[in-house]
Amino acid sequence: MAIDSSKPLITICAFDKPGIIGGPVSWLLWLMPALIERGFRIRCLVYMHLGEGPLINFLDENGIEYSKTINPLTTEDSIRWTLEQLKAKPTDIFFPNVVTSAYYACRWIRKAGIATVGILHSDHAYCDGLQEEFVAGKKSHRLTGMVGVSRELEQQLTNCKTRDTSVYRIPYGAPVVDQFVAPPHGKFRIAFFGRLVTEQKRIQDLARAFCRTVKQLPSVEAIIYGDGPEKAEVAAILAKEGSGLSVYLGGAVPSQQVQDKMRESHVIVLLSDYEGLPIAIMEAMACGCVPVCRYNKSGIPELIEDGVNGFILDDAPDALPKAIQQLVNDPVLWQKFSNESRDKIRREYTKDIGADLWAETFRDQIKHWRRPGNISIPCWISLPAENDKLNNAGQREKLIATFLKRRIVRSRMFAGKIKRMFLHQSKQES
Repeated sequence: MAIDSSKPLITICAFDKPGIIGGPVSWLLWLMPALIERGFRIRCLVYMHLGEGPLINFLDENGIEYSKTINPLTTEDSIRWTLEQLKAKPTDIFFPNVVTSAYYACRWIRKAGIATVGILHSDHAYCDGLQEEFVAGKKSHRLTGMVGVSRELEQQLTNCKTRDTSVYRIPYGAPVVDQFVAPPHGKFRIAFFGRLVTEQKRIQDLARAFCRTVKQLPSVEAIIYGDGPEKAEVAAILAKEGSGLSVYLGGAVPSQQVQDKMRESHVIVLLSDYEGLPIAIMEAMACGCVPVCRYNKSGIPELIEDGVNGFILDDAPDALPKAIQQLVNDPVLWQKFSNESRDKIRREYTKDIGADLWAETFRDQIKHWRRPGNISIPCWISLPAENDKLNNAGQREKLIATFLKRRIVRSRMFAGKIKRMFLHQSKQES
């Protein structure tokens, strides 16, 4: 099939590894086809850990162009590989996403007249580091555009930006569905969907809270869906504190089946320390599942109006059981929250709304920042001091070793050139 080169090209960076899960991963899998539908070409640069994962499989199945590398040992090697890809195939938009070395590469990419657009996925120290280095940092390292997925993240960007960087807010989107959660009859089911980790998700605290809730409210059933490195610890908590209770591990759920499981649940629970804009909560709300979430400043207050379409919890040990008891005791209140949650997503947070905003943003970036130019790959890559918050960039090259290695390579090249000159001269004389 012929490729329409008149369509703008977006080059997207992403990590991949076997079994990789998470909101930003599922978000990218729906965004790429949505952008293609809206008149863009997509190319993906994939930085692999431990081999191919669901991203590579998706790209193959959907015929989306990509180049892949085993994530290089050093930041500088990763930058060189990235620049080589863009030199071989120029792009209109470069989207580093969550790949730190790709953000550093934007210094040379922007010089080539290419729009560079980053994203803050959450209110986490890593995203603070992105702001410090690539929005408020050295002028040469600033991106042409930066997107926050929530109002809180947009405000953070606005507070630190200069005129070198345009700021946008683009929320994640949820699929609009026609089938919804049925009102509770018999068991009242609460559920968690996500990664089984303490970092961010506080999964062990959530498991204990589920056990307390079911113990106090025998009509409640609790299920933890997902997978992750703390699955065994969660199972141990349920075995000890939930023994004989209706609290279970539901296992991992394929992304295309998640909303089917959500429609079997009356409440979705999230007790995270931080979020950006939690995709699982939006997907559940779209189904009429009522959100009951711990407060954090990004995402939760934007999606949930306490007492209107769900509950926002504090850290009191009895906060979750009390909230669930209100909904169990008052089916009319549950139905009101369910309807309000569905309406909230339909008004503001559908996938089509998000995809339209991304298309508009990329066209705006091309209009204001895209210029003719060529990628120049530097012999010597100079980077700013390491930022401890940016923890996935790889190791830095040791300067002396790198200098000597390059001198040796250049010396060999020079010696080879001299040798060829002598051989050529000898042939002429003979």
